[in-house]
Amino acid sequence: MVQVFVSNLLIIFTPPNSFLRKKPLKKSRIAIVLLTLSGVLLMAPASILPVHAFCSGNVQDSWTPRTGVTITIVGNACPGIFPQNSTTCTRDSSISIDNGTVSFIAFGNYPGYGGGGNYNENFGIGCANLSKTYGPFYSPNTPNCGYTEYTVNARDTVTGQTHQLYVLAVGQTRGSCPY
Repeated sequence: MVQVFVSNLLIIFTPPNSFLRKKPLKKSRIAIVLLTLSGVLLMAPASILPVHAFCSGNVQDSWTPRTGVTITIVGNACPGIFPQNSTTCTRDSSISIDNGTVSFIAFGNYPGYGGGGNYNENFGIGCANLSKTYGPFYSPNTPNCGYTEYTVNARDTVTGQTHQLYVLAVGQTRGSCPY
């Protein structure tokens, strides 16, 4: 992005050939202009720089009530300009689901945050795959904290055993995010 910006500036500020014939530019003037442009780019406010998210990665929980019978749930959270939340669930056919809920949450936890990137959605999905992308949320409304919280209550239909699976995936772009 910076290279494109600098090359566009050089195109804009390149004098026409007729100008160069009359007044040749000295190397020192060119060096001063380039140094000045470099300094301006280094002083760019953080709000216009891209926000790179640290995504949670795939956080998972699984239950194996008997040999060869497993249920696994997975969650992922990735805040930023285009925050993403996702869940997946795989299970053996002899495991039934009493209920399963997921929450996709994002907010800003830093000075100057405008509040426009907040969201908190809840879904009763049972054992299913769900992925959602939000945004865009540009500065100062870019959430730095993202959460995917997924809970599934499962039952082994053969033995009658029950188990609750739980995943909390936390991603952040900067600063600290409360749990």
